Amino acid sequence: MSWNYRVIKRNSDGNEWYGIYEVYYDDSGRPIACTETPVNPFGETFDELASDLQYFTAAMAEPVLDFDQFVGSPEKGL
Repeated sequence: MSWNYRVIKRNSDGNEWYGIYEVYYDDSGRPIACTETPVNPFGETFDELASDLQYFTAAMAEPVLDFDQFVGSPEKGL
């Protein structure tokens, strides 16, 4: 199983919002699970934080996923 950061759209009480989540893929590259909540950039050093921010930026270049596609997935919320 592989993972990366992706932008995910959520709807709650008629409001639409976006966040960056960890998304997990099956062996064929299909997204099958995501974290329950958005993630924050992190690093144990300044350089690691800068690197993580580059991954967040790369997520912005990918198509937006819909959180509802993961609802009911046994893997959701890893």
